[in-house]
Amino acid sequence: MTAASNGDTIYVYEYSSPYHENITIDKSLHIKGENPTTTIINGTTNEKNEIVNISSHTVHLSDFTIQSHTAWAGIFISKSYGSPWNTKITNITITNTILKHLGYGIFAISAHYSEFANNKINNCNTGIYLGYSTNNQIHHNTIQNSSYYGIETNSPCATTGILNRLTYIISSNNTIIANTLIANRFGIEVGSNCKKTTITDNHLIANKQIGLRLHTATYTTIQRNNFHTATPAYLNYQHATFTAVNRPAYIITNTWNNNYWEKIPEMKVPIHGTYHIAILIHIGFRLGLEINLLDRPITVYDRNPAENPFP
Repeated sequence: MTAASNGDTIYVYEYSSPYHENITIDKSLHIKGENPTTTIINGTTNEKNEIVNISSHTVHLSDFTIQSHTAWAGIFISKSYGSPWNTKITNITITNTILKHLGYGIFAISAHYSEFANNKINNCNTGIYLGYSTNNQIHHNTIQNSSYYGIETNSPCATTGILNRLTYIISSNNTIIANTLIANRFGIEVGSNCKKTTITDNHLIANKQIGLRLHTATYTTIQRNNFHTATPAYLNYQHATFTAVNRPAYIITNTWNNNYWEKIPEMKVPIHGTYHIAILIHIGFRLGLEINLLDRPITVYDRNPAENPFP
């Protein structure tokens, strides 16, 4: 990496694999492994480190196995973690890569116009995380056995509180399409004020607690997804749910349409959620406190459920 210049392509051969090192990519590079199953980066044993740290625009990484039982992240993408709302990183592509036994498979902060596609992510805490990120595509990945989320998008602390008002980059215009999510605790989580997320043509199979959850998200399109329950079903499993806090927009702006819910459809399929009335207090610059005053169950509907699963 040290000798490379911006725009170079680095081809990594499998014969010296596995590579026991952590990698920092601070230049615009195209890095390709010889074979995704045999070109292996194990990383070091320091649990505080990520295995691959990407801090430059226009990085393309493909065809590796990245694994560790101690690293907090396989791939960390950020210009500066300390100020994610002011330091954008763009045009990152992670494809055809296997990530396993990690805290996060891919963890991206303020990533924009990037693509995460055709990856296989197994046995991580969370497969793919996007925070404060816009205009990204997450597609054709297979993510399974995550102890928390298969895919999570989020904008932590981006809430406008009753007593204080802070402005952050909102995760928006992200597309989650044609992914397969199997036996994760939560399949997909769209959280904390995410806006204009498109979730379509995904296969959510045998997830353990919730297939898809929206938490204070607006203008989300949920369409043509397949929801499949485990056999036998997990206790209290839900195909989908949502949480709204204070604003009806978290309920009425989201669209559920033409999804397959694994049963002979009725005229409409209910999605049950919770509406919270709360006081949101920001403490300092990042921390927040939410005081719930009232919780109310509420239901929305997929009014055009599919009769058969989508291919």
